[in-house]
Amino acid sequence: METSIYWIVALEEKQNQEYLEYNHDVKEAWDEEFGDRLNQLVIIRKGYNKDAITAALKSCLDEA
Repeated sequence: METSIYWIVALEEKQNQEYLEYNHDVKEAWDEEFGDRLNQLVIIRKGYNKDAITAALKSCLDEA
């Protein structure tokens, strides 16, 4: 059975460092606590109200 690794942070330390050495975009986004694990929300649309969407999303976090 073959396993897949989706997160660079899940690699062994040596492999992790080698990967980051050659992938500067990943290294720049690296988080000390979570490594390369992150979530992103991308909204693609013309004419949306960014401030209204941001406020609505933040209000969800406030209710959590």
